[in-house]
Amino acid sequence: CLTINLSTQKFHKRRYWSAREIALEPLLFSNSNEYYQQFNALFQSVVKDYASSENMASELSGGLDSSSVTCLAASVRGAEREFPTFCHI
Repeated sequence: CLTINLSTQKFHKRRYWSAREIALEPLLFSNSNEYYQQFNALFQSVVKDYASSENMASELSGGLDSSSVTCLAASVRGAEREFPTFCHI
């Protein structure tokens, strides 16, 4: 995960997750609805944590993942808080 502080123009890089850690603890649910519920809860929790930052922007790649994160983050932030987005053509 790369975080850029626009005020200080400093970068901070950290590992967001590791496939090895995930492989050690497989997720086993009884049906597809449980997988959906768990994913949705985790997805919303992570996006809400990041969307609560005062200065936040989103870069859209054109895929569903960046679009999904951006839509949820904009919803969490509300219409009164600025939320710049960027894309490359």
